[in-house]
Amino acid sequence: AVNAVAPGQDVLIDNISNTLEVARDDASVGRRMFIFLGFPGVLLAVFLTAYSGSILASSQRRENALLRLRGAHRGHLMRILVAKAVILAGVGSAIGTGLGFLLVMAVLGRAALLDTSARDLTVSALVGLGVGMVATALALCLPGIRSLGHEISQERREIAANTVPAWRRWRLDVALLAATAIAEGVAYYSGAFDAPV
Repeated sequence: AVNAVAPGQDVLIDNISNTLEVARDDASVGRRMFIFLGFPGVLLAVFLTAYSGSILASSQRRENALLRLRGAHRGHLMRILVAKAVILAGVGSAIGTGLGFLLVMAVLGRAALLDTSARDLTVSALVGLGVGMVATALALCLPGIRSLGHEISQERREIAANTVPAWRRWRLDVALLAATAIAEGVAYYSGAFDAPV
């Protein structure tokens, strides 16, 4: 109809597609930032939990030895270890998720957080709880399981030697920091974190 009245003088503006394209670009920037900011935090948490798990396993050796003297077998000790790991992982993940919720509320504001749908908040909380529980439980269980498989004489040698953790011997912390710095530098200079105009 506009062409019939004024041929060649019509202009079509598609505001919806433009808005959706900007939102899609914003979402991809957000995902990249989540990977670069969240993944190193998860790795650090796993390393710290594994280190504290090895310390916890070495401190429980005497307790496990006393339980073995009183008739406990490997299955009993394994159930105790798994129960402790699940309880510690659950409490730690719940506290971490609650602190994350409060920090997001402090940074973005209460209104911005409560505008998000309850389903999305629930999914985010469940993902955080799940990842935290699995990572923490594994990091606490693996040193304990390894400790349960050792003989008493081997445990005595290990306590006497006071060995340095493998990640410290191989300088994995420095290697991961260097790899993270290189990856962040490449992402920064390639414009991966630049918000779309």
